[in-house]
Amino acid sequence: MFRHNRKTIPLQYIVTLILFLIGDFIWLGIVAKNMYAHAIGHLMAPTPNWIAAAIFYFLFATQIFNT
Repeated sequence: MFRHNRKTIPLQYIVTLILFLIGDFIWLGIVAKNMYAHAIGHLMAPTPNWIAAAIFYFLFATQIFNT
């Protein structure tokens, strides 16, 4: 199992979060934007819920990091 060095944990988490945000932005904002709008556009909110998104990204990156 991977062992974490306590000194690098904050940096590892930040890098994980940034890489996930970049990947998700590219996927949701560019690659699959029209596909999602066409398939589930009626379910999508007119504007993003930024608070829910921030909580999701924080928790998701935490779980990726903890596995």
